[in-house]
Amino acid sequence: MPNLFSKVKNSLKSLYDHEVQGHAQQHLTTLTSLITGMINTGRSNLGSISTGLPQDIDAASREKHAKRFLEHKNTTYDVHYLPFVEVILKQIILQSNHKVGIKFVIDGSVVNSGHIALMISVVKGNQAIPVYWVVKKGKKGHFTTKMHLDVVQKVVEIIQNILDQLALTHIPVTLLGDGEFDSVELQTLCRYPLKWDYIFRTACDTLLYEDDDEFQPKNLGLAPNTPFLFISGVDFSKKRFQDVNFLYWHDVKIYKDPLFLVSSFDDPVQIMDDYKIRFSIERLFKNFKSAGFNLHKNRLRIIHAIQNLIIVAALAFCIVLNFGLKNKASPLRKKVQRIDKNSLSIFSFAYQFIRYCMKMDIHFVLNFDFKDT
Repeated sequence: MPNLFSKVKNSLKSLYDHEVQGHAQQHLTTLTSLITGMINTGRSNLGSISTGLPQDIDAASREKHAKRFLEHKNTTYDVHYLPFVEVILKQIILQSNHKVGIKFVIDGSVVNSGHIALMISVVKGNQAIPVYWVVKKGKKGHFTTKMHLDVVQKVVEIIQNILDQLALTHIPVTLLGDGEFDSVELQTLCRYPLKWDYIFRTACDTLLYEDDDEFQPKNLGLAPNTPFLFISGVDFSKKRFQDVNFLYWHDVKIYKDPLFLVSSFDDPVQIMDDYKIRFSIERLFKNFKSAGFNLHKNRLRIIHAIQNLIIVAALAFCIVLNFGLKNKASPLRKKVQRIDKNSLSIFSFAYQFIRYCMKMDIHFVLNFDFKDT
């Protein structure tokens, strides 16, 4: 555990361009401790994450320390996560094809028995990396359109700040989402002020208009041996939001049911290829929960504390994922995964490989540098 603590701390410190001192140093130590406890135990409850604290104190005191950090008003996204994700985004932007740009995925997920989170992630390869999120009370259900717009606007601010630092005026951005996110308001925000492209799933009973002919996706059909039907320039919903491109897509090898998509793109192949990337955020949530840190089993009740617990999970995820990407060609990979079956995701492989290295006392390095992955 002390060895893991020092490796996690060094990985975080490597992103600072100055020496961390005073209260910032204390906060970094606590943050490192909670990340260490989460990685080591694979759990997100206070008792588990607090085991990463280096102090020799009893269990009750450790839990109080962890809870105090998560609930403290000075523990915030802007202070404890934004500096790290800005570095990742900057690396992704610099490595991206500036004609294709970058892709974000927006989605919601249950984070414990009484709360759900709305998150935007950035896609690198086929991996989703958390960028920004909000939490609200609820066991399931949709977020308001205003919340959709607010989280997108926050990401816009982050991206614009990075573009200013890089002296870039613009980079193409695509936003992907399921059927919760097809509102006229979000499509309008993407298209006009932001000049972002988008692909959103829509409902089977959505009203669409081709010229003056009204139709619903559920009443359409596909020609034999044809996986999609594309209609450009339709009006969307009763509001008659114009120039939306509609795709009816049913690839029976991938999807049990057809997908109905609305997009700013006028190329159906591009819509299909890009929308497949949306599922990366579902893998991310799975890694946060059942395949990784059991985030959904935390018992926190204060929204601010839950949002901060997600900071811990997001940083732990990034560190583990980066380790997997850097070591996917390691000759030791066969020690934790059957190479012929490739049964583990890159995250699950990395998680098991870290445990193997610790068990066998094999030297390994954790870092936060996604430039070479």
